[in-house]
Amino acid sequence: QLELRLSSSEALDVEHGLRIGAEAELDSARADRDAARREADSAQLARDQARSDRDLAQRDRDQARDDRDEARLDRDTAERERDTIDDYATTLQQVLLPPQLPDIPGLEMATGYHPASPRDVSGDFYDVFALDEQCWGLFIGDVQGHGVHAAVLTTLIRYSLRAALLHDREPASALAELNAVLLRELRPRRFATVSVLILRRRSTGGFDLVMATGGHPPALLLDPRTKTAHAVRPETGMLVGATPHATFGTLEVTLEPGQTLLLYTDGLTEARRGADPFDDAALATYGATRTALSAAALIDDLATLIPKLQPTDDIALLALSVGS
Repeated sequence: QLELRLSSSEALDVEHGLRIGAEAELDSARADRDAARREADSAQLARDQARSDRDLAQRDRDQARDDRDEARLDRDTAERERDTIDDYATTLQQVLLPPQLPDIPGLEMATGYHPASPRDVSGDFYDVFALDEQCWGLFIGDVQGHGVHAAVLTTLIRYSLRAALLHDREPASALAELNAVLLRELRPRRFATVSVLILRRRSTGGFDLVMATGGHPPALLLDPRTKTAHAVRPETGMLVGATPHATFGTLEVTLEPGQTLLLYTDGLTEARRGADPFDDAALATYGATRTALSAAALIDDLATLIPKLQPTDDIALLALSVGS
């Protein structure tokens, strides 16, 4: 009977141990299942996050594409506007300059024009026209400012000087009349620099010139016989349109066979050649090595030089040469 009780007790112990082991295995399986579920949830969350990241990246790419398209559209619009402005400025500038120079037997003429910006109307101008079969008027100048206001002032000067010289072939008188016109017509005042010349053919060859200047840079006379280039300008001559008390002197010059006269605006002598200014003295030195050049050849040579000077202002050139 004692052995039977011990056997039953052992069986209960075994059963209890098996039950505890089964419960532990069940708890472990439940923990593994919960861990697997958490890993599955974490994987799903990672997939959702990856999908969200992909969607965000796609939106960023779409936005970048839209930004590029908008930037391209803005660039195309800006280029069209620049082209329109360039065309406008070029067309207006062509209207302001004479379409062609008159044919003067025995005299070669050439011009050059170098705007500081293709998008702005220059204030530099020149003109040459016949007064009769033996006499011609010409002028070159530079008005204050650029753009439409400069174009209006240039037009006023051009037609005022033409009318004045046709009426009275005295350059100083033409400048005085122009000065009165600018003071009367413009508010606020705007001034200009101008050189006015009258050319008369000489029976012995060459041309007699009468020059008057209103604050304009001197002309440069190139002489191949002496291989020199020197400035030509009257001793007096004030800005045009600045004061009613302006005075204008005159100077008579003979342009002999073989000689060349260069007229220019101040954009040329305000430029720089590297660190050195390309001033009046530098221009004279340059001209002294080119005295044998005709008007056309001199303008071509200057057209090669000017871009190297990197001028910050417009430049107008007018050259006259007499055949030797």
